[in-house]
Amino acid sequence: MFDSRKLRESYLKFFEQKKHKIMPSSSLIPKDDPTLLFTTAGMVQFKPYYSGAVPLPFTRAVSCQKCLRVTDLERVGKTLRHHTFFEMLGNFSFGDYFKEEAIAWAWEFVTEVLEINVEKLFVSIYHEDEESFNIWKKKIGLQEQKIYKLGKKDNFWGPAGKTGACGPSTEIYYDLGEEFGCGEQGCGPGCDCDRFLEFWNLVFPQYDMQEDGTLLPLKNMGVDTGMGLERTLLILQNKKSNYETDVFYPIIKGLEKIFNRPYKNGKVPFNVIADHTRALVFAISDGVYPSNFGRGYVLRKILRRALRFAQKLRFEEPFMYRLVPSVVKIFGDVYPEVYEKKEFSGVLIKSEEERFLQTLSKNLPYLKEVIENSRKKGVVDGKDLFKLYDTYGFPVDFIEEYAQDEDLKLDMVGFKKEMERQREVSKKEEIFVDKGVKWEIFKDIKTEFVGYDFTEYESEITRYRAKKDGKFEIVLDKTPFYANAGGQIGDKGILEGDDFLFLVEDTKWFGEDIVHIGTLKKGKIKNIRVKAIVDKEIRYACQRAHTSTHLVHTTLREFLGEHVRQEGSLVEPDRLRFDFTHFEKLDDKMLRKIENYINERIRENRKVKWRYTDFKNAVEEGAIAFFGEKYGEIVRVVEIEGFSKELCGGTHCKSTGEIGVFKIVKEEGVGAGMRRIEAWTGQRAIESIQEQERVLKEIGDIFQTEIKVITSKIKKFVEEKEKTLKEKERLEDLIAQKIFENIEPVKINEFEIYLEDFPYLNVNILKKISDRIFLKQGKNRILLLAGEEKGKPVFFARVGENAINLVKARELVKEFGKFIGGGGGGNDEKAEGGGGKREKIKEGFDLMRKKLEEIFK
Repeated sequence: MFDSRKLRESYLKFFEQKKHKIMPSSSLIPKDDPTLLFTTAGMVQFKPYYSGAVPLPFTRAVSCQKCLRVTDLERVGKTLRHHTFFEMLGNFSFGDYFKEEAIAWAWEFVTEVLEINVEKLFVSIYHEDEESFNIWKKKIGLQEQKIYKLGKKDNFWGPAGKTGACGPSTEIYYDLGEEFGCGEQGCGPGCDCDRFLEFWNLVFPQYDMQEDGTLLPLKNMGVDTGMGLERTLLILQNKKSNYETDVFYPIIKGLEKIFNRPYKNGKVPFNVIADHTRALVFAISDGVYPSNFGRGYVLRKILRRALRFAQKLRFEEPFMYRLVPSVVKIFGDVYPEVYEKKEFSGVLIKSEEERFLQTLSKNLPYLKEVIENSRKKGVVDGKDLFKLYDTYGFPVDFIEEYAQDEDLKLDMVGFKKEMERQREVSKKEEIFVDKGVKWEIFKDIKTEFVGYDFTEYESEITRYRAKKDGKFEIVLDKTPFYANAGGQIGDKGILEGDDFLFLVEDTKWFGEDIVHIGTLKKGKIKNIRVKAIVDKEIRYACQRAHTSTHLVHTTLREFLGEHVRQEGSLVEPDRLRFDFTHFEKLDDKMLRKIENYINERIRENRKVKWRYTDFKNAVEEGAIAFFGEKYGEIVRVVEIEGFSKELCGGTHCKSTGEIGVFKIVKEEGVGAGMRRIEAWTGQRAIESIQEQERVLKEIGDIFQTEIKVITSKIKKFVEEKEKTLKEKERLEDLIAQKIFENIEPVKINEFEIYLEDFPYLNVNILKKISDRIFLKQGKNRILLLAGEEKGKPVFFARVGENAINLVKARELVKEFGKFIGGGGGGNDEKAEGGGGKREKIKEGFDLMRKKLEEIFK
């Protein structure tokens, strides 16, 4: 019988014998393709070969590709064939063989290597593709009634946009039998039921679609096939579902133990969780971490859906992390990255489970209340939906799962209105916008930014307005001032002209205008020519920090993995803050490694260049761009020669050497799956190092030693201090024991009262004495002890449980403290205080003794 290992090996070997180059699976993160969240098919890694973007290293390839799709997420687990993560076996031709060879080899592999029963096999073709029809009928000898002609929906692929490569496909189906069918007359390949299982799709890109829909012949016709490994295993292992094959069932068995219930009693939750666990482990192994953005959000969504199905089984504790070893056992020897990241995957999944379950336990009653109140209308109102999302942290897709269980729909139109309303409120709350203050407009023209090339420029004032705080906002026709954007702060400087001086304290965007905000020092604001002069010292310091963020970004991706994504930044004069996606804390060794690597790039004095190009070219050239970001058709690419390319609108050094020095000063977590690095550059970094040297020298002077051996001196000092503290503790214990053995209480009825002053004992010893007094038979005891610390009185009170109804420890301390001029506090059982006059302690004790005697007599 074929297991998954044998199927993979047989497929690759078969096509290798047909002169195909065996290619390893690419990552689930598509390389240099921000249009895709995940690798969704075997052909993704070969897209440049079809487009002609790169020279062909070979014309035939075969692979077993890891894939992840969420297009049919709501069906995953409910059908026998839909999955998020799956493996796709594929053979590919780049302008080499075409339909006849592809169909013949597919049939040979299915019938001769896999030995699948021919009687159970059917095929479909595009209804206009007579070439494929004739190959199946005449070359293969398949009966005509087994060849189904279907439309574009089933058997025509592409193009990926409005134009480009596209072509017909042919698919091979396996008849699972009537028990899987819909019972409808005419049920066959292409039917939505499960009876006819499509397990191999052969796509033939042969046309180039034009804008008017015309199909022209494609210059390099190709072959792109995909055989679903899980579906093929279902056939070979004679199972009723993909979930019963060897790539799923060990996980199912693990779930049976965790849930303490058999799979047969309710398969859907088991299927969902097994599928989603595989997806999580593989994605994390390839460097995707749960987050609120892009790929990370998909992972978070998948995990939460799995937890939702566990809840249906009344299971509400972290458990998915316990399934990681099962996934590793199935796939670890085929995909080494799964084995290498097994511990990390488990820790990360458990952390995500705990975090979300904590949110659920706290906020689930609000969700249930909304669901209950929505039953009459059959719809969850947009306002309620937004509140659950915004206030209580429920993802919309998670709410939708709950709503579907109760046959409720979501008011997404109302939800989007609430989202838009909140955005508008946020905009109105910006300090920058002064409502009701009108602009004085001289010329209604858009500002042109010239600051990439100039720091001084002759300009014309085109509009201005007075702010309520006494400041002014001025707009120029052309300006060298950089406006706050991309994390970089706005420029400062001056605008000067004849009998005119304006101090620019900040620069911001307002619509499409660059606004100079500041104080009028001289003259009146009119439609005049001025010289715009940027403060070069501040600008250059910002440039040092901004170019450093690009060095940081690329270095982090190189050292930690391509999952690293910039999530925010702040660029100030010689200071940067860089937020990025990563799950683990960076240790000191890694931080030093990053710091040294960046300083090496600075010393290399690499050129920093920038240019405008179209987005597609920028991505093909390797510029960092991310799925979900909004880019225009024309983008600005900033390149650090031979090191990094990023899409960026900020100002930068002309070479890395201008940065001077880069120094990391802090690394910390700022949220789930998010880290932050703070660093200094240039003069600020030098001053930081000098300050550290000054402090070290000062410590060296204190310890009377050289800086290079100061660590050993401090260690020795700490060790001696610890010994001293232990000896101090031992002596305090001896003192407390000795006093305990000799102290005598005042007895009143069944109660014992301890009132003593020990002028040279600290509060810690007073507590040790108390512990010994109350260790045995302390229920009827009352204690007030006084001592001294740092030249001031200290006192401690304690009351046994049988006496608490009559007197409270905090009352004793409060009254005693007030009498001697001090203060304190605590609870009914224990309290302590300090301060006041030592000469009043004896009189204070006499007062307390009389009070206690009155109470207990």
